[in-house]
Amino acid sequence: MDNLIIDVLQQGYYYQHYPITVTMPYRNTSNLTIPQLFSQINRFLNKYPDKRTCVIIGTQYHWSLIRAMNSKFIYFSDSSNFNKLYRHSFSIVNHNKTYQINLDDIYFFERST
Repeated sequence: MDNLIIDVLQQGYYYQHYPITVTMPYRNTSNLTIPQLFSQINRFLNKYPDKRTCVIIGTQYHWSLIRAMNSKFIYFSDSSNFNKLYRHSFSIVNHNKTYQINLDDIYFFERST
């Protein structure tokens, strides 16, 4: 994912016409809980009314683009047949029956509208 972001989104034609800022706020982070993570993601998604924001997360199965969330659900777009899941369906550590989020695979995107 890093190469795709660097080579496509932050250079050349796309970046000239659609400048985008990408951050990876959780690289080399530990001691973070899922409620803290989702609270921070939700704040980011709602922080900038004059910017478009989204968050991409990587799980052990696939990548998901988070569009919004509330106290119960995460709304996303990805290659699965789901467009929302319960927040408790995710974890940072490997638990049965949850999607494991790797903190190094979380990207925050923002673009002015």
